[in-house]
Amino acid sequence: MRKHRIYQVVAYAAVFFTALAPLAATAAPDESDSINRSAEPGVVLEAKASPADQNAFLAAAGPAAVAVKDEFTIPASVTAGQAALESNWGTSGLSKNDKNYFGFKCRSSGDPGPIAIGCRPYETTECDPNCHPATAHFRVYRSMTDSLRDYATLLTTAPRYAPALPHRNNPDEFIRQVAAAGYATDPNYAGKVINIMRAHNLYQLDSMSAPDADPSGAALHEVRDDDGSWTGFAPLGADARDVSIATLPDGSAQLVIIGADDVVYHRARHADGSWTDFAPLNGVGTGAAAKGKKVSVAGSLNGTAQVVIIGWDNVAYHRVRDTDGGWTEFASLGMNAKDVAVTVAPDGGGQVLAVGSDDIVYHRARHANGSWTDFAPLNGAGTGAAAKGKKVSIAAALNGSAQVAIVGWDGNVYHRARHADGNWTEFAPLDAGAKDVAIAMLPDGSSQTLIASPDDTVHHRVRHLNGSWTPWAPLAGFDAPAKAKKVSIAGGFDGSAQVVIIGV
Repeated sequence: MRKHRIYQVVAYAAVFFTALAPLAATAAPDESDSINRSAEPGVVLEAKASPADQNAFLAAAGPAAVAVKDEFTIPASVTAGQAALESNWGTSGLSKNDKNYFGFKCRSSGDPGPIAIGCRPYETTECDPNCHPATAHFRVYRSMTDSLRDYATLLTTAPRYAPALPHRNNPDEFIRQVAAAGYATDPNYAGKVINIMRAHNLYQLDSMSAPDADPSGAALHEVRDDDGSWTGFAPLGADARDVSIATLPDGSAQLVIIGADDVVYHRARHADGSWTDFAPLNGVGTGAAAKGKKVSVAGSLNGTAQVVIIGWDNVAYHRVRDTDGGWTEFASLGMNAKDVAVTVAPDGGGQVLAVGSDDIVYHRARHANGSWTDFAPLNGAGTGAAAKGKKVSIAAALNGSAQVAIVGWDGNVYHRARHADGNWTEFAPLDAGAKDVAIAMLPDGSSQTLIASPDDTVHHRVRHLNGSWTPWAPLAGFDAPAKAKKVSIAGGFDGSAQVVIIGV
């Protein structure tokens, strides 16, 4: 499987090299970049490199920019064009030594931010406004993709660049707005990036998707006993794109996945540990299998379960599984969404958390009688403005409260609680970056959080009843720390917890 993926990536890069290389000689190079002048995103650069260097850069930067587009929804053409300009086609010292293609500095000498892996000091020149020699610490990245992801994080989280985001489908206007917001002091900066995009037809990147942009992987299951010991992961015999597990009072569990074929499948785990077979769930008003992109399931005290999916049409849908195993029909929740999570309250009601198409985190409650409140945005940390996120998870406690964990737009994990009276605490950082997050409540009022970190390692931590947290700790895999694309955790009514991941 891994060898197959390597062949895919090599072939994918070859497509870019073949398509873009004939255009490389048409670029009009200017004076070269230097590490001093690439100190920050406000410095204007002129790119000069040989056709061979340009071809090599495009072969690597094309797939990386497309992968970043798939994650952050910004034009790959602009990402690749700016990286070419600011790194002098990957020939600058920062890009060669540290995979830093945008000259980003560290926040401090020991703080590289959530994506970079370290800081390296360099002698440079600072102008404030008089220029003088100085030592600056620049970010070091694990890969070109991570450097591009840090750039995308800046553009999608910094308020000054918000005016560019509505122009995601117009690359030329997007970079004009970025430049106008102060990314560069050169009034011709946007034009230089546009010239690179046009000369090398980088616009073709915007219609591409990275191979395995949201790949399936083997679904694996394990149990954490109430004494804190783990059973170890066991395969569930299916590949999945998304996964969610819920527990019921009788010790059984409900598993729902998005299969590798995009079909929504359900499977039950009996209290004795045996499993039913995977069975597809039908779609809205049809006997045909439902297809979806995201899934979440939650169990209730009365033995029912609630499921929310994001369908192929990007609309969020909800349905209920009765105690006898029968299902209601999927019903639209009236929102297009990118991620979704559901939990069930002790009174039989529910709560849904969703990342809308505008990336805002929304909350909605379902009363015990089946009626719903409207979707309402949650505010961000320390602000009245709406929180924006990538991944969401929610879990209800027996006292009617709930806890939420999200991956914010900056890639960091945040936590907040909703009291039984509907009031919220503020979002607080959990000191970790993540690709996916899941949270579960236990009968004693404690909670457990699971993440897939930026390097795919699965980490777990516990929040005690008094609000204190244990440190993050990696979960053991078969031969090394477990790695996953997606994670799910559900608290058992006996104090245990069940975990399902999609392995890497």
